[in-house]
Parts: sequence; structure tokens; C-alpha cells
Amino acid sequence: MKIKLLSFFVAIISIANAQNLTLTKALYEPIVGDQRGTYPLDTSFYSTGLPSTITGTAVTWDFSNLILNPTVTLISTDYIAPATATVPPPSGATIAEDQGGSYTFYKSVATPSTQYELMSVKFSSVALTFTNTAIVARWPISYGYNLTDAIGGTFQFSVSGNFSGSSTSNADGMGTLKMPQGNNFTNVLRLKSVSSMTMTIFSFPVGNVKQTIYQYYHASSKFPILTINSTATTFSSQTTNVTTASGNSSFLVIGVKENSLSALNFKVFPNPASTAVNIELPNNKVAESITLINSIGQVLKTKTNSNILNVSEIPNGVYYLEVRSEDHSSRKPVVINH
Repeated sequence: MKIKLLSFFVAIISIANAQNLTLTKALYEPIVGDQRGTYPLDTSFYSTGLPSTITGTAVTWDFSNLILNPTVTLISTDYIAPATATVPPPSGATIAEDQGGSYTFYKSVATPSTQYELMSVKFSSVALTFTNTAIVARWPISYGYNLTDAIGGTFQFSVSGNFSGSSTSNADGMGTLKMPQGNNFTNVLRLKSVSSMTMTIFSFPVGNVKQTIYQYYHASSKFPILTINSTATTFSSQTTNVTTASGNSSFLVIGVKENSLSALNFKVFPNPASTAVNIELPNNKVAESITLINSIGQVLKTKTNSNILNVSEIPNGVYYLEVRSEDHSSRKPVVINH
């Protein structure tokens, strides 16, 4: 009987572990041609601190009270070939992150391990060049992952100098992530990265920078659902702390307001949807058109004279439906989750 019970618990543990998210190079390392959109989120509701300290398994991170400003501007990031950047790339870079002319260069290597390394950051008059690169990811990454890496290089802005320090990465949490607009994600992996650097000029220490980044990953997106960035900068004995939050635009709807037109007080079901969404209009009317629009206003597909729209090929995320009938239109959010 004991053997049977032991086998049963081993099976349960195996099933639970199999469900844990693992980040792999094939699925989560950026490649040339990728695009990423994020929206800044207001953290002012969390006056006593964000729930970033929660670690462990089967935990819940409640960020549902982050504030999404309807007038906020989308931040777009393109992943490009280093040679196409408008600034000289470092030798050996395999990909560049372009955020409106600010560049971060990386290289993907297979030896001594399969990993993704940060090489340099260049924006405006500021440049940070790593002579000892920072390992961003050593694949695969799953709960319990831990990596410490020595980093160093040169910096340049109003003055020039050197920096040295270390970076650590730790996949320290698995659980449920609650986001604004009722978006909840299960089986989320949290990756915490801490970089500490001492800045020197002519061998004299002039300041310290400590950056802590929390990234919350879900199987529905290559890029994090949520990123929290806390940076502490100390110069001349003065310390400045800045914390920012940004959400994946694929799962946030900006500026969507449901119209109050009684003729289009329609219902959307199921919501979330996996294969198709159905529209129900008063008096069993048929919609003249149904349009699926993403969070940055792009039309993904349209169907006329129908109350059903197939969404089986649409990636997971939050979108909205625009329904037109008798010269009126209305929009409502819809969540797609296969």
C-alpha cells in the first residue's frame, strides 16, 4: 500500500512539474524581425510597494490595480540586424533592439553554453560598452534557475570611465499573474535579474548603479506580460530611486469605450474565446460587419453579414470587436485564449 501511495505522489509531482513553464532559446530568444509593444503603467496605487517580493510556487502576484492611462503612447521595439542600426554595432553582435533610435546590442552564442549576451547600450549621448558581456539568459530557464555573472566595460556620457560589477538572474516564482482589465494568467514564470555596477574615473569610484528587473513570462507570448524595473543610482552621496512598470500591449486595450447606442447593445460570447466569437444583437439582427482590432488599432480581420467570427488563428491576447449595423457602430473588448 505504501508503494502504491508513493507511486501516486510521484506521478502527481511529475504532472505538476510538467506543467511548469520553461523558457527555451527556440521560443523565447528574440530574432531579427520580431516586434514588441509595451504600455507604461502607473504604479501610484501601490503606495506601500509593488507585490514584487512574492516568491515560490503556486503564488499569486496581484498587479490588477496598475493604472492604464487611455492617452498613453505605445512604446514600439523592433529587433533588427546590427548592420542596419544608425550607430556602429560592436563586433560580434548578432541582433539589435531598436527603440526609436536607441539601441541595445546582443549576441547569441552556442559556446561555452547556449546563451544570450548583452554587449552594449547606445542612446543619445550615452554609451555603455561591455568588454565582459552580461549573460541575459542561459537556456533553458525554468523555476529554480540561478546564474551569477561578472560584468565590466566602459561608459561615456558627459564624462568617460569604466564600470565593473556583477549580474544575477533567478527564476524565483511560479504562479498566477493578475493584470489590469481582468487579465489573469496562470502558469507564469517570474525571472528576477539584478545588475550592480561601480563606476570609476581614473580608478577613482564615482558612483554606483543597481538595477533590479522583474519579468513575468507566460506561454502565450515570447515577451514578458509584465516588466517591473527598479533602478537605484548613487552619485556624490545622493541616491535616486526610480521604479517603472510596463505591460505587453498584446494583452492590454487602450482607449476602448463601449458606445451607449441601444441599437448595438450587443453581447459577445464566449469571452474569453478560443475558436470563434459570437455576436448577439437585439431582435436577432445580423451584423453588417464584425471587425477584430488589436491594441494599437490595426485591423486583423473583418466579416460581413454574419454574427460569428473565427479567431482560431489569432494569437492569444486582448483585442476588441467593432460591430456595425444600420449606420451605428460599437466596440467591446474580447480576450482570445486558445
